Amino acid sequence: MFHIKSKKKIKNIHNQIVYSPVTGQVIRLEDVNDPVFSEHLLGDGLAIIPKDDMLFSPVDGTICTIFPTQHAIGLKTDEGAEILIHIGIDTVMLNGKGFDCQTSINQKVKVGDVLMKIDREEIHKAGYDPTIMVIVTNKEKFKVNMKDDCSLVNNGVPLFEINGVNI
Repeated sequence: MFHIKSKKKIKNIHNQIVYSPVTGQVIRLEDVNDPVFSEHLLGDGLAIIPKDDMLFSPVDGTICTIFPTQHAIGLKTDEGAEILIHIGIDTVMLNGKGFDCQTSINQKVKVGDVLMKIDREEIHKAGYDPTIMVIVTNKEKFKVNMKDDCSLVNNGVPLFEINGVNI
């Protein structure tokens, strides 16, 4: 009997839930009115048309990016998935108006921790779409398993699952 030894060792298989960061109507990325998202150029995920103004962490992890205009936040899960939460379409043009970030770079967060207060009325008054995209940007390492239905969700309920293998 002989054994084959692999030079690559599988560290761990990761399965984790990404929770809804906001209460609202779930839509597919393909239905977002921006090709960067609808064509999955940044990664895979879902979008939510928000019904409230509080944004919560969808995962346990670390804040790795806060855009200067506060319209987007990047998180890295303890398992290595990179999650981008992008608030609105073309809202970068607001230069931070309508966004009140409640977190900081390198801060550890848990599911449900407050990340940001959003002023949807301000976003609407300025003529922008407030749809929130939740995207796994390192899709080469993590497969996103979507919800089958696009329904109204409350913050803190499962949005989709990530499965991946780090080698």
